[in-house]
Amino acid sequence: MASIHFKCSRSLNLHHIGAGIYDSGTWDVSPSEAAQLVGGTLYLHEKKASPSYFGGTVLSFTVVDVPEKAHSRRIVFRIRASDSAKGKAWRGENHRNAWTSRVLP
Repeated sequence: MASIHFKCSRSLNLHHIGAGIYDSGTWDVSPSEAAQLVGGTLYLHEKKASPSYFGGTVLSFTVVDVPEKAHSRRIVFRIRASDSAKGKAWRGENHRNAWTSRVLP
């Protein structure tokens, strides 16, 4: 399954829905990238050099409009949290300005 890593300050746009389900976003990824992640894993990191502090299985996603952003079309992921997604190393794009790994196979 596909996965993605995001650089994200703790709890920034992370909302507990209930029963281990969270919404995370608003991310600047395309709907086609988001669709690839359904059933896959999302990981959140304070910084790329730090292990993930949160993660889980992507259940679904919603496209939202955030007009104050340069790319206003954003994605909110619905995730089932998983302890096995914590403590994982960053994988994928790792250049200085990378805030996401991009979708990984």
